Amino acid sequence: MASITHYGEGWRAHLFVAGRRESRLFKLRRESERWAAKRDAELRGGGIAMIFADAAERWLTWRLPGLSNANSQRTVEQ
Repeated sequence: MASITHYGEGWRAHLFVAGRRESRLFKLRRESERWAAKRDAELRGGGIAMIFADAAERWLTWRLPGLSNANSQRTVEQ
C-alpha cells in the first residue's frame, strides 16, 4: 500500500509491500502516484504493471477462439 505526502517543494511516495519499504521524491504528485502504483504492482506480482492494451490483447487471445459466430468474432476484432 502506498501513501503520498507533501514534502518540501515536492511529493514523497512511501511504499510498504511484503515487508519491504521504499520511498522516492517527485516534483509532481501525479508522478509519485504513477511510480507508487507501478512499483506496488512489481513488488506484488514479481513483474511489471500490465497496461490496458496488454490486458485487452490477452483477453482477445483467450476469448476469440471460443466464439461460435463468425460475425461476433469480427465485431470483437474490430
